[in-house]
Amino acid sequence: MAKYNSEIMKTFGSEVPENVSERADYRVHRLIVRANHNMSLEQSKVFHMVLSKVSQQRRQNIEVTKEEFFDLVGLTGGDRWERYKPIFKSLIDKTKLEFYDAENDLHYAGGVLTEVIWPRKEQKPIRISIGSLLLPYLLDILDKSTLLYLDEIMNFKSDFSLRLYLYFKSWNTLNYDDGNIDQNMRYMTDQQLYQLFNLPEDAYHTKLGKFKRTEFEKRTIEVACKEITEKTGIQCQVAKKNYGKRGRVLNYVFEWVDWKNQRRGGTFAYEDEAPFKDEKGSTEHQTSIYDFEVK
Repeated sequence: MAKYNSEIMKTFGSEVPENVSERADYRVHRLIVRANHNMSLEQSKVFHMVLSKVSQQRRQNIEVTKEEFFDLVGLTGGDRWERYKPIFKSLIDKTKLEFYDAENDLHYAGGVLTEVIWPRKEQKPIRISIGSLLLPYLLDILDKSTLLYLDEIMNFKSDFSLRLYLYFKSWNTLNYDDGNIDQNMRYMTDQQLYQLFNLPEDAYHTKLGKFKRTEFEKRTIEVACKEITEKTGIQCQVAKKNYGKRGRVLNYVFEWVDWKNQRRGGTFAYEDEAPFKDEKGSTEHQTSIYDFEVK
């Protein structure tokens, strides 16, 4: 992976890529999008399918037919419901969360998905209940929301890609240089990337504890950036910054352009909640990349 160079990194074109579609979108509070969770890729896709339905139906108890669900997640085969029934059940535990809403001085603890009822017959809908106190964070949140696209989420093959995609989406901001291109920049340390990718501390380390950085980069960061650029309306690139006599990697620099966000009005991060690190990697006012964590 190349070292950071501010001129080399500014290489995004001004034309909208051909893979930018205009399919259905939905909005989710940025606090929920940034949740640190341990869901698998399949569980995350089902979770976002549910969030999209809440956004569309605008009520606590939502419905989705089995056929519609299978179409959304791209499932075929006679045993498809038996494969996904345990995922719905597991999400009741996987989506429990706790966070502090500083704006309203509220501390929330509870679950996103609280109940699921499924019929034996294909024609009847699956019924899913959302935590009532959480509902305000899923509806009427335009100025605090992240604009997401279910078709993009469903296309991911890598969990790392989805996690980085959601991170980019939740930190989109308007920092135009020329008023036309919405180019974003964030710095992330090894520790923050491990947190984002939900990796154990000893992942990509030798038995003696030496960090295998090259393997880590190839299997996580590079895979994610490549898939995001190929399958979504986001173009991203990453480089690493080195400091010290030994060239120790202090952090990674991510830059991206979100064409959909630019054209349709997505997340707008506030300066006081999204401070950039200085060139030496200071993390002042930023103790975590998340506003809350899933319990």
